[in-house]
Amino acid sequence: VVMRNFKLYLTLEVVLLLASIAVPTLAAQNRPWRGAAMGLAVQADFTIVLDLVATRRGATYLEWLQNVNAGA
Repeated sequence: VVMRNFKLYLTLEVVLLLASIAVPTLAAQNRPWRGAAMGLAVQADFTIVLDLVATRRGATYLEWLQNVNAGA
């Protein structure tokens, strides 16, 4: 369940990143939306990296659990 949720989170984060890139190009200059979009882009980038690391660690842990259960 957790590994499936990581895929959902990554999809949502990529959508937010793409939206945060689109907003500054569509919004008028010097609007608060541009600043909010830039902040969202930074946060989405950071969260994507953290979730990719967590996904890799989760996959390693799941593999270890499967090996332990197979040996029992």
